[in-house]
Amino acid sequence: MTDNKLPPSDLSLAFDELENALDELQALPPPVDSFCPADYRGLNSAEQLLLYWLYTQSQKRLNAPELELGDRADPSEEIPADEAPGPTKKTLGNDQSSMTKLADVLPSHSISAVHPTANELGACEPEQPFVVAPNTIEPSSGELEPGVPQEPTHSQNAETPKTDGTVEQEPDTQAIEPQAVADTENNPPLGKPIDMPRIDQIEISVRNAREDQAYSQLIEGFSELTLEDDAGTGFELTSEGVLSGIPRLTGSVTLRLRGLKDERETQINARVSIIPDPRKIWMKSIASDQTAVFAKPDTDFGSEVGDAFVVGASVRGRSHAIKGGYRDDDFKIKTHGEGGWHFMVACDGAGSAQLSREGSRLAADTVLEALPSLTAKHIDPNLDEILAAYLEHPESVIDKIKNKLIYPVLPDAALKAANVISEVAESHNRPATDYYTTILIAISRRVGEHWFTATFTIGDGGIVIVDMPNESVRPLCLPDSGEFAGQTRFLMKSEFSDARKTIDRIFVDVRKEFTALAIMTDGITDPLFPTDKALADPANWAKFWCENFGKAVKLSRDNTELETEFIDWMGFFSKGNHDDRTMIVLVPEDCA
Repeated sequence: MTDNKLPPSDLSLAFDELENALDELQALPPPVDSFCPADYRGLNSAEQLLLYWLYTQSQKRLNAPELELGDRADPSEEIPADEAPGPTKKTLGNDQSSMTKLADVLPSHSISAVHPTANELGACEPEQPFVVAPNTIEPSSGELEPGVPQEPTHSQNAETPKTDGTVEQEPDTQAIEPQAVADTENNPPLGKPIDMPRIDQIEISVRNAREDQAYSQLIEGFSELTLEDDAGTGFELTSEGVLSGIPRLTGSVTLRLRGLKDERETQINARVSIIPDPRKIWMKSIASDQTAVFAKPDTDFGSEVGDAFVVGASVRGRSHAIKGGYRDDDFKIKTHGEGGWHFMVACDGAGSAQLSREGSRLAADTVLEALPSLTAKHIDPNLDEILAAYLEHPESVIDKIKNKLIYPVLPDAALKAANVISEVAESHNRPATDYYTTILIAISRRVGEHWFTATFTIGDGGIVIVDMPNESVRPLCLPDSGEFAGQTRFLMKSEFSDARKTIDRIFVDVRKEFTALAIMTDGITDPLFPTDKALADPANWAKFWCENFGKAVKLSRDNTELETEFIDWMGFFSKGNHDDRTMIVLVPEDCA
């Protein structure tokens, strides 16, 4: 005897499911030609499969000499007390009441008895029809008529006569494993998919977001919105339909929302682009190759003490650091003790010139080397006399100071640097343009009660003397530009061919006191003082000195953290400004 007994727990579960569905099944129309779960679209997959299984089991019991489920062929046979089911258990016997109730739901005409595989059960195409025994299930109108010859059936324990008169049971080829029916949670139900209500889909685009910045956007045109998938953005959706949050990822993502549009359930696929934080992109820093020709450190710092405290720093710009490039800026400072000169020079190598880092170094070194002898020869012997005359008649003496004192010194030192660059370029079989650099030169000295300062510049950047108590700012440089907008001029021998234009680049300042003298390349002036007007605005300098640089850097020779503070401050972020940065600051000793 084939063992196809259903475990009691699964049988109870099966009857519980069937009992709950029977009332609903009564109202469903019977299938016309065959049993197909797809005809019972009101049932879920578990109910369809249970119904089919119960039907096939009932057919087996009608044709089999022994029944496993219920274990009683005769409903009148007494069931021993120790085998009686508990009050919550239900067993399937061959009792007439169970069959009658099942007959109210199942058709008694010819139905498909194919083994319910996924394809066959879904297709509902009869292959091996068999007949419900007319003497077991009472036919209703339209069912099989008694007496009509039917095809023999193949069912569980069906007997086949042998030639010697004995009876042999055929193997059951239509058996359905009970556990395949009961375990619907782990084994998907068979049959055609049950029709689901149609859900509209809409593609929309919403406003761009920015990484790590608060975002808020109202999703309009829908009601009862919910956010089903935030695509990893961390966004949330309020009951009013406001999408908000601080995204931590970047790129284009699609959020999945659900809501109602024109009273129809709708899935909304909302596309949003999250723009990366430029700070994170520009924070990448690759050290430059210090073994290459003309290599220089990525940062530089220096300080000198005389009658004033002079400190300078230079850092590689992010546009170079992000790809492992070199710092093109350079600077040099030197003081000569009490009553002596303070020499300062800053150079900005052209980014488009292959060896501008070497050009800026050559220029700074050459000028610093030339200044002491030039000042001693042309300025020192006449400075006291000319300065006294200047204090009495500034307008009439200023041209004499420029022509007689400064022109033979600062322009001459710059010209020496241009000549050195040309010679080095020629020795390497390169054009001088490969060494292009700007140059800013300042010299300052205390003379009696006054400070005498002179400057000379070629190219962009700036030199400014600031007097914070008197709210005074004076630029000591000539705004320079190249042939096209955004360009500048560079240190070349041709820049000295016109003496009058060269003298126009000289600036002189005499005063008793001031807060600071600042020399800056365009890596500093462009983001902080983008126009000539901004560079000369006392309000901008007050903010810079008190709230920006002056707050981050303590300018004192006793500050052991000065180098760190200065270089860290120069790493400030300014959108679109990623050039090298160099700044020299001279502070009178009584102010340091």
